[in-house]
Amino acid sequence: MAASRILSTWFRVLWGLAHDVEDCLMEFYLHLETPSRAAGAKHLLLPRPDIAKRMASLRSNIQQLNTTINNTIYSAIPHSQVFMGGSDIDLNADMTTQAKLVINKCDGHPLAITTVAGFLARKPKTAIEWKKLNDDLSVGSGTNPNLETICKALAPSYDDLPYELKKAILGEIEKLTKLHKLGLTGINMKNDKNVLCAIAKLTLLRSLSLRAEGKPGLQGCLDHDISLPKNLQSLKIYGTLVTLPTWITQLQHLSKIKLRSTQLELDFSMKVLGKLPHLAILRLWKDSFQGEEIIFNFHRGLFPSLVVLELSNLDALKSLSFMKGALPRLELLHVENCIHVESNGFSGMSFLPRLKEVTLKGDYNNKFVDNLRAQITHNQNRPILKGA
Repeated sequence: MAASRILSTWFRVLWGLAHDVEDCLMEFYLHLETPSRAAGAKHLLLPRPDIAKRMASLRSNIQQLNTTINNTIYSAIPHSQVFMGGSDIDLNADMTTQAKLVINKCDGHPLAITTVAGFLARKPKTAIEWKKLNDDLSVGSGTNPNLETICKALAPSYDDLPYELKKAILGEIEKLTKLHKLGLTGINMKNDKNVLCAIAKLTLLRSLSLRAEGKPGLQGCLDHDISLPKNLQSLKIYGTLVTLPTWITQLQHLSKIKLRSTQLELDFSMKVLGKLPHLAILRLWKDSFQGEEIIFNFHRGLFPSLVVLELSNLDALKSLSFMKGALPRLELLHVENCIHVESNGFSGMSFLPRLKEVTLKGDYNNKFVDNLRAQITHNQNRPILKGA
């Protein structure tokens, strides 16, 4: 139980650190690339000395976390259950690798770890057998009834807690009035309003991450008539959403948004996001929009402060076009693994007056790359093309 609690804490702290690193690096990039930004947007960035101190602190924290996991990984899966009393048995390198993958899926929950341990106790003690379990868990229980219990054990959430504990967890969140950064998982239709009400009381909150994997995800959970902290600057949403919550239009200080698996309706959502006056960084990741074909058309008047646009693993992306006068402050366009884009799918690159860099990652056809390079050549700012 002690090891599982340590692991649970480790995973959650690491997740938070990953977001901190991402934000810190992007703050640093904006300082380097936008020395002449308008004063109205500049005040949203941390001072450069503070960023340097933060980066050093994050590096130290990550090293400390790695030491912690190395010291606890062997005790996370109860040896006495897996090896029927043989608690002094050491795992070889291959089995250790598979054990780490199992623990990752357990997310540190005692019930999940204990259930997995009981399952492994009935299997041959080899890396191959443990890998089979990992593979099966990755795709779900399917038709294997032996995995149904494990899959259920891997999905504990706020809703599974006793009433007294639910109330205590909500009463504590709303009391963290000096909190600047918050990440939550397990939001559903039974707890959504209480969770949002608790968040609304965190008036100093600057960064918020909301996550719910699978179906129905966050659909119908966030659209309540509740005003979130007005000074929120960073918002990350992971999970099926379909429509953006109405309160997002009230967050006039939002400068960073990241979406993944949200399955939003494209045109309406982009119009809503495009009206946020200080939005400087927009990251659109896998399945952020629904549809068999994704076509981005950026027009004049929307996204007036956008500096960084990142499109990652958008399998349905077919084209991206910029009209004259669109995205007047865009400096970095990052496109990663959007490999189904049409050969002439990008247009209007020459209209982006401040574009400095276009980064491509993935396997793109030569015609697409040549077309993109030709457009960039005609851009008066002479941006560079990386990764092609």
